[in-house]
Amino acid sequence: MTTASIPVELWAPLQPIPQLLQDLCAARLEPVLLPEPDPTSHVPLLVVYPDPLSWLTCLRPWDGSPPPSAAQLFPQLAHLEQLERSGRPWRLVNGSCVSASALVAWCVDPEAAAPPAACQPRFLPVPSLAGVLARELIGQHPGWLEAYRQLEHHPRAAALDGRPPDDHCLERLTQAWDGSAALETWQEQQQLQHDLSDLLEAGERLAALQSENDRLQSLREQLIEHEATVASLRQELQDCRTAADQQQQQLGRRCDDLSLSLSAADQDREALIQRLELLEGLVARAASASRRLQGLLPRLLA
Repeated sequence: MTTASIPVELWAPLQPIPQLLQDLCAARLEPVLLPEPDPTSHVPLLVVYPDPLSWLTCLRPWDGSPPPSAAQLFPQLAHLEQLERSGRPWRLVNGSCVSASALVAWCVDPEAAAPPAACQPRFLPVPSLAGVLARELIGQHPGWLEAYRQLEHHPRAAALDGRPPDDHCLERLTQAWDGSAALETWQEQQQLQHDLSDLLEAGERLAALQSENDRLQSLREQLIEHEATVASLRQELQDCRTAADQQQQQLGRRCDDLSLSLSAADQDREALIQRLELLEGLVARAASASRRLQGLLPRLLA
């Protein structure tokens, strides 16, 4: 028989059930965790409820909230009549007493008989310190134990597991007491608390180092920007120097050209002076010759 296409719905208020979900997926079922049961669905439904040991994980006293009432801790009770009227296949599951193979068999065939003894679920071992705390919760909230036993005695709970209801949960929790194991658990918790404190300090140091690293990274980026600016200025300076050198060379060539032109102009000036002096000499001799001719002319006319 294949279970590849069988969907299963689960309702487990206040409880983490990752192992149960993993077991159902491993059996090739399709589990869907619901916030509340759907009265219109016809898919097999597993309603998971916590035993006294699981109360320790369901409650969150560290957030300052008051302890829940029995109705708040076991909202399953308020839905029992509605589930019975729905006509859908459903059953109750004790979250601390689970047989994955038996649940898979029920999901495949909800009308099947209770599982054989070899497949019947067994309660998980109770850690000593957890047992003490669970008994303390029972003493402080007797209504919780009454609600738990009411679910255990429901015909769709322990009876479908083929086991008796957990009427002796107090004895089960008491028998789990082991002073040495409790001391070892306490020491482990102290060590865990110490390790957690060290981890928090390391986290603070890491945060400080990360902040310093971010600051250094920002400085590196600024340095890169400054280096790029300096490189740009150096290139601009080199370009200016190259342009100045080229301009100086052009001015030098221009000076040489002007010097040559000036030298040629001086030579032309000297040549003009010499020609002028020559012309002045010619003019003076011509004037002298003219005066002599003027002096001789009267004689020639006489």
